[in-house]
Amino acid sequence: MEAKEPKKQFQVKVYRDWCKRCGICAAFCPKSVLVLDEKKFPHVLHPEACIGCRLCEIHCPDFAIEIRESSIKSQNCDGASEVQNVENFEERCVTRKSTLLQSQQG
Repeated sequence: MEAKEPKKQFQVKVYRDWCKRCGICAAFCPKSVLVLDEKKFPHVLHPEACIGCRLCEIHCPDFAIEIRESSIKSQNCDGASEVQNVENFEERCVTRKSTLLQSQQG
């Protein structure tokens, strides 16, 4: 039985100072990750839906969009190898360990 590859996760960064509010990024996004707010600035509405195609980044004439892969292969809180989302990794481990300690004590 083959191990299933974990879904890659991506971070979408919008540099508002560079953006001229043309809307090209939102128009090219196949998953509607980017939408335009009331002032026509792109806003990341569904970051979990990003597939990393980089169409928004490639077509942005102002270089105001950056896509980065946000998952890394690392050790989890228990030392086993797994793919983790980089953001809040340490905080999640501390929370998980303190929860486990409390359940063992009580």
